[in-house]
Amino acid sequence: MSRNQGFDALRIFLTLLVVVHHVSIVYGGAGGWYWKEASELDPSLVAFNAVNQSFFMGLFFLLAGYFSIISLRQHGISAFVRGRAVRLGVPLLVYFLLISPLTVALAIADTPSELWSTAVTLVARKQFEPGPLWFVFALILLSSLLAIIYARFPNRIQSPIDLPGPVTIGFCLILVGCFTFLVRLSIPVGETVLWLC
Repeated sequence: MSRNQGFDALRIFLTLLVVVHHVSIVYGGAGGWYWKEASELDPSLVAFNAVNQSFFMGLFFLLAGYFSIISLRQHGISAFVRGRAVRLGVPLLVYFLLISPLTVALAIADTPSELWSTAVTLVARKQFEPGPLWFVFALILLSSLLAIIYARFPNRIQSPIDLPGPVTIGFCLILVGCFTFLVRLSIPVGETVLWLC
């Protein structure tokens, strides 16, 4: 499949939006981040973040799923899983084991000596987290699930050629809405399970 400039532009735009989104959290937007400059929420930044969160990560996952199916059918299960392990697993492990403790320590330490001692303490206590790479962790889980389903039902998963029609999109929106409602009944907003939700 040849590269599509529209998809590339959309991914660049979403990536920039993610950066601006997290910068806005630092200066008064709603959300969790390692460091915050503002002591109070800024209503305009809160609104900006709320609008972003309503679509931008979902759109990233939609694009990832669209291209994952193409990749799976082109390369086969083993190459697909190996590729995801390298492209997603290695960065996640590096962040999880090295960058995360240093970032948390940087946010809470007052002096350079405290920075290193705090980071070592966090590692010793095994206080790791994927931080902003939670979506990479989610992609690994979803890619693994896709590979398992494809291994079981290879002829049921087709490569997407055309974008789905309005009926399919509407059905998916209703399905996702119902699923989200059921999840939020047991896991309220703000709580996480395996760094997700």
